[in-house]
Amino acid sequence: MSAGNTKTPPAPRLPLFGVEIELFVKVKPKVEVLTWKKRHANPDSVPEYWRNWDFDLKNNPPDRDAQIKVIYQRREVGRAIQADIDAMLGPKNGWHCEPDPSLSERMLTLPIDPRKWWGVELVSPPMSVSKQWQQEIEMVYKAVCKNFDIWTSDFCGCHVHVSPGPVKTKENDYSVAKLVRMAKTSYFWEKALCEFLPPDRRESTYARPNYKSFATKEYEEVERAGWGPVFDKLDDLAAGRRGQSNFLHEIQGGLIEGDRYTSFNFEAFMDIGTVEFRRQAGVLSPITTAHRILLALGLHLSAMRYDFDGAKARTTHPTAEELRKELAGCIKKLPETCHGTRFLNFLTWCQESYKGGKRFTEEQINEREQALRKGQTPPEQRSAVPPRPPAENSQETTASQPRGRAPAASSPAAAAPAQSSSAGRGGARDTAPTGRQTPAAGRGGAAAGRGGAAQGAAGRGASQGTAGRGAPQGTAGRGGSAPTTTPRTSTSTNTGTGTARTTGPQGTSTPARTSTTNSRDTAPTTNQSTGTSRPRASGGTASNANASSTSYGYDAVEELVLEENMKGGGTFNGVGSLT
Repeated sequence: MSAGNTKTPPAPRLPLFGVEIELFVKVKPKVEVLTWKKRHANPDSVPEYWRNWDFDLKNNPPDRDAQIKVIYQRREVGRAIQADIDAMLGPKNGWHCEPDPSLSERMLTLPIDPRKWWGVELVSPPMSVSKQWQQEIEMVYKAVCKNFDIWTSDFCGCHVHVSPGPVKTKENDYSVAKLVRMAKTSYFWEKALCEFLPPDRRESTYARPNYKSFATKEYEEVERAGWGPVFDKLDDLAAGRRGQSNFLHEIQGGLIEGDRYTSFNFEAFMDIGTVEFRRQAGVLSPITTAHRILLALGLHLSAMRYDFDGAKARTTHPTAEELRKELAGCIKKLPETCHGTRFLNFLTWCQESYKGGKRFTEEQINEREQALRKGQTPPEQRSAVPPRPPAENSQETTASQPRGRAPAASSPAAAAPAQSSSAGRGGARDTAPTGRQTPAAGRGGAAAGRGGAAQGAAGRGASQGTAGRGAPQGTAGRGGSAPTTTPRTSTSTNTGTGTARTTGPQGTSTPARTSTTNSRDTAPTTNQSTGTSRPRASGGTASNANASSTSYGYDAVEELVLEENMKGGGTFNGVGSLT
């Protein structure tokens, strides 16, 4: 049975998507010095978030007083980046920047000044595949990098939400039948998909394979009994007395409060009418972000057209090459705005790079993403199988959780501060294996968030939602106040360089652009004061892989995006904003 085993379907409807990008940010040294000077000379000459910024505050607070300061500092981080995005994209852009303490910035060791980095999440509005979405994402990165360096690690992920269309109709909504097809896709392509993913994303506590939540036995016996028992069990689940509600409950593991930590997260459908793809690693460049989005869109389109009935008798798992061909056919169905990224080359590069459990180091990933962000040719790099940790440290890093993440700390000194405001997702998003959100820690929003109206402040629920969580019904939520996170600790492990030589795909989907590198020629003085001491210039290093400022040749495209953002738009589930 080949990957071409598809029926002849009608022209597919164009889906909507939204993206959530987790990353770390740090104020650029030059910006820090300049801001301090302006604030000292005339505090009213700088925005409020810069007036409130404590440049000496570290992200690993030693006591409760410092923890409280960190809470307020995170709020200013989100406000500063939000202001830059709004200035770049114009009004009604729908993007939001949320502080994300669950990323555990206190565990960073590799970037320069590791105690000055803060975890954030960039959350897009629902975006149409027919609009200038790639250019808009490029502009968001440009806005963030104006005043901040950026970094990614194993803590970070890139989550993509997809829905069939902008209007809540029978054709543009996930019906029960369509949800079943999405579930079959998550099972059928599981092993093939893993070949395109880094090893730590294949068995992640925060994006588990769906077969581990339901129909586990049937999946494990595919090579003996075929795919029929798996597909039949999913069909029977949806045909039960309670239909859709029972299907959504059981497919996520049958837990009372739900569990969104699966590769294909169907709980998002109950919030905002989307299916969330949680499996992919963090990103720092527009082109890699586009690749993450296209993979999710391709899997959605494949689910809508694949002949699963014809695959029931098959007793083998499809290969990565079959999935690559299937995705190639799906991407061709999308409009021109989704082309030009060399997506298939990217899939080939992933397969070669991660073969046999190989991976790139954190430094390599950041170096590559920085080059892609600048429009430069990525450096030639070698991936390698990471060395095994010593036996006495083996409990710190497991195959089922990303490097650097660990269950909640038993020691207050090792624990993260309890988050009481601007905590992004609301609640302990990644609180170890049992890290399901309770209703009080839900995604918020008066209608769509998990918390409902009573807990609306605990999620992100602002009036403009996006493709993830929160907001009045719709969108990938953002903004409420006063969520609470559970303290936890984590460890970070460095890996060595490898032996297998691989080269990345060339080119990007966007027009040519030029870039200028902002050298790290200043660094602030760190002390125990309250942030009023003057930063002192010091020598930097050119070998750092942190982001630098860039300039792009995008005037015409930026004007187009600004014009689109002035208009009204469609929504997930018929409510919210769409760029």
